[in-house]
Amino acid sequence: MRHIIQLLTLVDSATCIGSDQGLQVFNKLKQAIDAILAKSEHAGATIEIQLQSIEVLEMTFARNCLASIVKTYLGECFLLMSGAKDADVLDNLDHACLAKGVNAYYQQDRVYRILGPALSPAANFLLATALRQTTQPLTSSLMTSVLNGLNGAESLNQVATKDASIGSRPAVAPVIFRLEGVDLPAETKEAGSARPDAEPMLGAEPETKQSKKQVSVQSISLRLSKLATLGLLRAQEGYSETGGRENHYLLPEKN
Repeated sequence: MRHIIQLLTLVDSATCIGSDQGLQVFNKLKQAIDAILAKSEHAGATIEIQLQSIEVLEMTFARNCLASIVKTYLGECFLLMSGAKDADVLDNLDHACLAKGVNAYYQQDRVYRILGPALSPAANFLLATALRQTTQPLTSSLMTSVLNGLNGAESLNQVATKDASIGSRPAVAPVIFRLEGVDLPAETKEAGSARPDAEPMLGAEPETKQSKKQVSVQSISLRLSKLATLGLLRAQEGYSETGGRENHYLLPEKN
């Protein structure tokens, strides 16, 4: 179940300005979230903070309120935002998450955007792939099977193009590099380190020898663990089909 909180109900006006007001609304928002979690029996509950009717969202308010609330509940629930009036509101929210050093989900229609610090290309690719899956919870083995099923020049380029609108700032298609024998975006390339005018390599044909190799469960497990650390997935202990212990990764509940 997705729980909805309207930010407008917690503020005195549609203009959200200043660090002091941000702290005041943070406390109200925390009380509302604690009440939801106290009644929720579902691990990794999804709570959507809707910004409808908010005319002005100043960066210091967003930092002390919204970005801080995301940081407070890392690992406890999924917090996502939606309904920004315009690009200014969304940009200020993005910069607030960046200043606070946290990633947050923003949902527009059925597309997720990741606010805050840029993800590495490999993490961005993996998360975008995971967000399209309907099976919950995710496991390292499941994601490995999914990515190995996409392991080919045509299908990978199609996936990368399809996911161009999902991910970190700026929303550009991830560049495909060679990594551990698989055509995944390279973890070794730091996000933002590439030249701004660099052309995405979406049309490049992967080498036949490389495309036949398989991604490892260990590689995917490490990346899923990293995304859980960032609060973009939630890990909980579970059991595999063979009875062994493994981490299960939860995603935000889809509408």
